[in-house]
Amino acid sequence: MEKYTNFVGVDLSKLTFDVAVILNGLKDNIRYRKFKKTEEGIQEFLEWLKQSGAVTDRQTLVCMEFTGLYNRMLLNFLEKTGVTIWVEMAAHIKQSLGLQRNKSDKLDAKRIATFAWRNQDETKVWNSVDKDAQKIKDMLAQRERLVDTRKRLLVPLEEMRQEGMVEEAAQLERYQKPVITQLDNSIIKIEQAIKEVVDNNEELKSKSELAQSVKGVGLVICWYIIAFTNGFEYLKSGKSLACYCGVVPFERTSGTSVRSKARVSHIANKKLKSLMHMGAMSAIKYDTELKEYYERKVKDGKNKMSVLNAVKNKLLLRIAAVLRENREYEENHVYKAA
Repeated sequence: MEKYTNFVGVDLSKLTFDVAVILNGLKDNIRYRKFKKTEEGIQEFLEWLKQSGAVTDRQTLVCMEFTGLYNRMLLNFLEKTGVTIWVEMAAHIKQSLGLQRNKSDKLDAKRIATFAWRNQDETKVWNSVDKDAQKIKDMLAQRERLVDTRKRLLVPLEEMRQEGMVEEAAQLERYQKPVITQLDNSIIKIEQAIKEVVDNNEELKSKSELAQSVKGVGLVICWYIIAFTNGFEYLKSGKSLACYCGVVPFERTSGTSVRSKARVSHIANKKLKSLMHMGAMSAIKYDTELKEYYERKVKDGKNKMSVLNAVKNKLLLRIAAVLRENREYEENHVYKAA
């Protein structure tokens, strides 16, 4: 296990970031300062660290919450310095510190530094994100915004028709038709750009084709898995992927009074979970084995949504298996004896 000397907590916002540093592993020896989130501000931050006595090497642990786009600039700079970087979920940091009544950027920076100091033996070292996977993730985010905008324009028109307001809906549809057409074209262009990125990367293309050999898994599901697993890099096992997608049920018992059924956790990637639901619906139509499994379980009295959740789990396990074994999915595959 790496031994750390200095612990830096960073609280990021849109224009600034607050920094607290625990020096020489002494919890009470802590310094604080706020910086602008610009190239000059980050350079000033690195100089301040050195002046404070925190050398920018592997023994300095810099911890921050995952804030998506707001992390990007600082991470790119820190990656070049040689410090150890830890990017953690905000919920994990908050829960580990117990009940907190006060809140400010300064306090948050100090709490993140304290979190890193207390939990240094559990450090999850951040590694740079694959450039193509990051491109795909950014384009998918924009595609999602366009799809959502299109839906927000069209759904009210359908609701008006259902209420008998056919002429009014038709009039509004004519007004916004150019906008809908432009949105459709933009969505198509983004999808083409994503496909180009995947096709131009031999490894991503190969793994994407393997994943799509699983019935129920299409292009969009593959793109999102690439985006959220850093180009399949973080896909360690089918079980971990299923947990990440929120389809694994967890036991809920305590003493003699709490004896509820196992349930999936709400801590999950909701987007991937919803996509896997659509994949499961497709799989129970076109995959013979899963179709028989679904029908048998429903006939036995199992809840349909619970059975669908099990199908999602099976699909994710299959994706992990074909990638691990580097072969396309085969129904009734027989493993050779050792």
